[in-house]
Amino acid sequence: MRNVNILNKRLQSSARRKSSIPPGRDAVHIIVIALVIFAAGWTLAYGGNFADASYSVAQTTDGGYIVTRYTYSCGTGESDVYLVKTDAASNESSNEAVFSMRSDSAELLYTPDSPSSSQNPAFSTTGDTIIFTLFDEGYNCGPAALYLMCPGEEPFLLLEDYDVDNVNLPGACWNGVVDKITFASDREDIDEIWTINSDGSAPFRVTHHLPPNYFTEPSFSPDGEWIVFEETQDTTEEEEYNSIWKIRADGTELTRLTNGPAGGTDDRQPNWSPIGDRILFQRHIPGSDNWDIFTMAPDGSDIQQVTTDPSSDTDASWSPDGLWIVHSTDYGALEHPSIFVISAAGGTPIRITNDPNSEDGAPSWSPDGNWIVFESHIASDEDSPSALWRIRTPDLSIEEGAKSSTFEIKTFPNPFNSSVAITAPAGAEVEIYDLRGTLRLRSVPDTPRSLSEVETTDNRTFIWTPDQTMASGIYLVKATTKDGGTAEKKVMLVR
Repeated sequence: MRNVNILNKRLQSSARRKSSIPPGRDAVHIIVIALVIFAAGWTLAYGGNFADASYSVAQTTDGGYIVTRYTYSCGTGESDVYLVKTDAASNESSNEAVFSMRSDSAELLYTPDSPSSSQNPAFSTTGDTIIFTLFDEGYNCGPAALYLMCPGEEPFLLLEDYDVDNVNLPGACWNGVVDKITFASDREDIDEIWTINSDGSAPFRVTHHLPPNYFTEPSFSPDGEWIVFEETQDTTEEEEYNSIWKIRADGTELTRLTNGPAGGTDDRQPNWSPIGDRILFQRHIPGSDNWDIFTMAPDGSDIQQVTTDPSSDTDASWSPDGLWIVHSTDYGALEHPSIFVISAAGGTPIRITNDPNSEDGAPSWSPDGNWIVFESHIASDEDSPSALWRIRTPDLSIEEGAKSSTFEIKTFPNPFNSSVAITAPAGAEVEIYDLRGTLRLRSVPDTPRSLSEVETTDNRTFIWTPDQTMASGIYLVKATTKDGGTAEKKVMLVR
C-alpha cells in the first residue's frame, strides 16, 4: 500500500491506464446463450481483461443456468474457481468463490468484482470484524469507500461519499477504548485526518491545513487520545520528502515528529505500538528503492532502525503484544514481496507467506495473535486488483528459542505489571536490557538494583520487580552460563 490517496489523484489526473494481458494468457471470456438454444444473439456475461473459462454449464429448474468457471480476472488472478448462478436471461444472481489455491495455505476472505480492489485490512479490537478500503476502479484507483466484514460473511458498507477517497491504514486505525476509526478523506476537497464511530456515525474532521500537501495514513495511540499520521508532499514520487506528525483526537496539539525535508528522508505510514511506548514508520532516501522500518518514541526522539538489509520493507504494523512487527518485503532478493515478521528489536525476518504467483502487502495482526490478514494480487501485474486473505501466525516462541544453543529462559507471567520470575540454568547470570541495547540491571550481587534470587535446587530463579524508573515497554532478558552459553527472551512490562 503506497500513499493511496495521492497515487489515486495522480492516476485520475492522467489518462486511464490500458489493461494488459500477461504473456501466454489469451483473453478468453465466458459466453452464455442469451435467449434459448439456436437464438440469434450471444452475450458476453462474465469475464475481465484476463483469461476466464468454463467447462461445465447446466440449466436449472427455474430456467436459468449454473456455471462453474475459473478466472484470472479477479481474486488473486491465479486459478480461482467460482460458481455462477444466472436467470434465464443470463443475469447473474450469485457469483461465489468456491476455493482459491495458494501454495502457503493462506485462506481467501474476500474477492471484489473486477475492477474493484479490496485493500488495507485491519481488525477491530475484539477481532471479530475487519475494516478495509474498497477502491472502485482498481488498485489504488478511487473513488474509495470503507467497508466492514466478519470473516465468512459478506462485507457491508461503512462510509461512502460521491467521488471521494475514504482510506484507512492497516494496523491501529480502529481504537476500542473510544470505539472510533480514523481514516484519511478528501471529502472537503483536501486530504485530512478524520474519525468516525465504529457504526459509521459522527464523522469528525481532526486536522485543518492549507494545500498543497496532504494528511494521510493515520493510526490511533492505544488510549485513543492521539492520532499519528503522514504529511505527504504534492510532488512526484521521486521527489517526496514526507514527514510524520501527531495530533490529539480532538484536533489540538498538532506536533511534528519527523521532518523529511530537513533530514533528506521520506517517512511514511506510522503505526502506534499497542502499549504506547513506540511508533513505527517506514523510511527511505528519495530515489532509492531501499525502504527500512524504524521506531521512535512518541515525542519523535530515540529513532531506532529495525530492518537493515537492502530490501523494500513497507506496510508495517505491530503484533498485539508489541514484540513483533509484521510487514511486506522482498527480503532475500525475492522477485515479489511477501509477508514477513521481525522482532521489534531487529534481527532476521521470518517469512510468513510464500506464494510465487502473488504480491502480498498491507498486513495486520489479529488481537488474539492467531491470524495475519493481508491484501494480495497478481504478482505479474502490480496494478491488478487485490483480494483479502488471512494466514495463521506461526509459533514465534520457537523462533526466539532458536537463539539459544543449549538452554531456554523461562519467564512468568509475561506480560507483567508488577513482578516477573526469570528462570535460567544453575550458575547462569542474568542481564536485562532495554530495546536500545542499554544494560538496565544484572544478577551480580554487588550491582545496584540487582535482581532478588529465589532458592531452587536444579536451576536459578530471579524475581524482577522494576522500580518506577523502568517505563512500560519491551525488555530483553539475557542469560549466560559459566561455559559461555547464552539465551535471550523478551518480556513486556505494562504499568
